[in-house]
Amino acid sequence: MTVLVEGGRRELRDTLSTILDTFAADVDPARGIFIKPNVVFPVRPSSGEITSPLLVRILVSLLRERHQGVDIVLGEGVAASCDPGENFRVSGFAELARELDVPLLDLHQAERVAVPWQFGTLKLPRVAFERTYINLPILKPSNACVISGALKNQKGLLSPGMKKQFHRLGLHEQIAALNAVVRPALTIMDCSRFFGRDAIIAGNNCGEIDATACRLLGIDEPEHVQLSRSAQVFAEGYAVVGDPSALKPTSAVPAVAEFKRLGRLRLWSNPKACTMCRYIFRDIQRNFFRRQNYLAAAKLLVYAVRGAEVIIGSDPQWRKEYDTVICIGECTRRVAEEGGYIHIPGCPPTPGDLYRHLPWAPKP
Repeated sequence: MTVLVEGGRRELRDTLSTILDTFAADVDPARGIFIKPNVVFPVRPSSGEITSPLLVRILVSLLRERHQGVDIVLGEGVAASCDPGENFRVSGFAELARELDVPLLDLHQAERVAVPWQFGTLKLPRVAFERTYINLPILKPSNACVISGALKNQKGLLSPGMKKQFHRLGLHEQIAALNAVVRPALTIMDCSRFFGRDAIIAGNNCGEIDATACRLLGIDEPEHVQLSRSAQVFAEGYAVVGDPSALKPTSAVPAVAEFKRLGRLRLWSNPKACTMCRYIFRDIQRNFFRRQNYLAAAKLLVYAVRGAEVIIGSDPQWRKEYDTVICIGECTRRVAEEGGYIHIPGCPPTPGDLYRHLPWAPKP
């Protein structure tokens, strides 16, 4: 197997052309092409959290130049409880799909096939198996997995319920098992966030790509990468070619903190918490002027002054510095009932749920 590293020294079009040349044997245009970017949240490309529409635009153009009449489909399964239409609109992918005249699939609504895997049977989008699958992750930090890259981007193939289940059962092991049964023909990972503009790592093996990124970042392989080795996602050996010496980290991978502070709120991290429970506070901050958001924020401000522990996910771990504990989501219901703590129901809760169920003031 081969991993190709491009340091961003050339134009993006030239880089993508080299990648398609290198992995030409892996891309069968006769089957049609399925391209899966990362559009997990309704954010703009400049956020560094989603795949660049420009990269997709150039890739589609190159594929059409090389393979006249090739049938191309774009598709993504957004984070649980996100609105696919909003994600595609805000990210620019809805407009891009119209301009390119390619279908844009909400993978949550796509036809699924049952696939045997380590834990029984998993239902995955048929399009990922019937077509040549090109995976387009963006390398970014992850509170749950240290980094989100080629391996973790495949989580977008899952149904919303299964995404939540992955977190409840243990995200690292589930990601490794998923990658043992779904193997994209080609993965092109945008590494600009850590290595500068248009830095890319590409290959035909997701595990090898993430392992190469870890080595170039100078970090230990996260658990899901290590487990992918045990799950035989990796090949026996692989070569790194291209321009790896050009990839010098421009920023470090942030350490996964036990908790984040918002005033005197301590927001405890938990790998078993699903994405949308984790991001409820960011949603309130980013969309402050929506009525329920600013009402929820007003209540949170009281707790941010007085102090409270905020916990999420099944089997949460925290140390109690403040007497007030706020339990977020259905996974924490048992903890709230047993401890007599504040509970915000929902899977995931919305800012409206937070406003309705959070008392105006902590217990004295």
